[in-house]
Amino acid sequence: MRVNHEYMFLNALRTACVIVAGFIAYDILKDIELVLNKENPNNKIFHYINHKFIKLFIIFILDLSLLYFVLFFFNIEL
Repeated sequence: MRVNHEYMFLNALRTACVIVAGFIAYDILKDIELVLNKENPNNKIFHYINHKFIKLFIIFILDLSLLYFVLFFFNIEL
């Protein structure tokens, strides 16, 4: 059985990048939440929904960008 080291490396790289992107998104969300709480401290449900949507959007964009970069950089054809 032959081990495909390039495939294993790319999966490990993608996983590591997604974890780092999650930490970056968390830091960005903390800053956004502080700004939203200062603007309108009474509407916590609205902030919670915005928090979840922004988190999903940031992680989606970061993951999509990282996958595209890895595929483009290593010239992988699907």
